[in-house]
Amino acid sequence: MTTESFIRQAETKDVDQIVKINRSCLPENYSVAIILGILRDYGSICCVDDLGDGQLAGYVLSRYERFFPSPISLPKTRAHIISVATMPEFRRKGMAQEMMLYIHEKVKESKAVEIILEVRRSNYAARNLYKRLNYYDAEILEGYYRDGEDAILMKLDIL
Repeated sequence: MTTESFIRQAETKDVDQIVKINRSCLPENYSVAIILGILRDYGSICCVDDLGDGQLAGYVLSRYERFFPSPISLPKTRAHIISVATMPEFRRKGMAQEMMLYIHEKVKESKAVEIILEVRRSNYAARNLYKRLNYYDAEILEGYYRDGEDAILMKLDIL
């Protein structure tokens, strides 16, 4: 069975479904207000996998951040992937990868120099996906998650 879907920019009208997917798939849940803020301020680098019948299979929420690569450098911009989720029945179909590639293209259009994300140390499926997309492990964030699990900070350099 193949699932027909398309990746598009997330919109504020998607917030209820994004919240539903977030709460169904991840232990880290975001409020409606936080998701609306991200969509309002950084919608150009947020996307959904739209099944075409008014239902979403997944989403990626991102934002831009300023950072200093070194103590003596000027600030630069990076994209920060905040949350990625795909409903269980649509996993292992390449949807998350397609959404991430969509975000990569949007970020490349900006002046960002890197993309970062945090992933649970135990989430091997996601870590493997990100590695296939050329992210690398940059740092271990001990006790990062509310339940005490470590996160791996992963980076992708934008050239």
